[in-house]
Amino acid sequence: MYGEGYDFCPLYTPSSGDMVGGLPVGIESRGNVDAPYWPVQSMWTYKEIWVHPVTRWVWLLKEVAGPAIVEGRADTTMSFVSTVGGQMYTVQAGSFRVQLPEGNYRVEGRDFCFLPGCHYVVDLRAAQTLTIQARSQPGPGGKVTIRAELRGAGTHRIVLRTDNLVLTGNTKDITLQSGVPATIEWHGRIRARDEPWVALVVPDGDLSQKVEVRVP
Repeated sequence: MYGEGYDFCPLYTPSSGDMVGGLPVGIESRGNVDAPYWPVQSMWTYKEIWVHPVTRWVWLLKEVAGPAIVEGRADTTMSFVSTVGGQMYTVQAGSFRVQLPEGNYRVEGRDFCFLPGCHYVVDLRAAQTLTIQARSQPGPGGKVTIRAELRGAGTHRIVLRTDNLVLTGNTKDITLQSGVPATIEWHGRIRARDEPWVALVVPDGDLSQKVEVRVP
């Protein structure tokens, strides 16, 4: 793409002339050397401008450089605080929508990790506050116990999604009282004992709050 500097090799656009923002469809190399090289000829494929390279480049920039979109509901005014630089991003009570740079944030004792270009829905209302810590414990004969400790308030449905684990039941409903921790357990068996397994603890169908448990 055209940027800083000068004497760029012209791309092959006989009908439109040189275009700012154009990307060639490929890169030529000199012989068998793994380094870019553009001969003076300007009509070959490696200098042609196609739609796909530019479009995919824009999509890639959105994924790696765009902000995260975070929306949800809150009882009062709250602030997302970056755990690295300390920057604060305040949202108002009620429904909110905010753009946040990628990174780790803390709000009202809860930790979040937001990736660029992703969309998140979070519920910051006190009645829906929930934190989860999960761990696994192996047993004889390929048996596995997954234990989750929950803190918060309100009624929640907790679902355990697994790969390579057979469970007796994956859904549990629980009502929490503020300041009182509660523990729930799942008992399962490894289906293929020579392969790894993984489990996701998902509260209220919200994958943004999932907790992953892997082979210890």
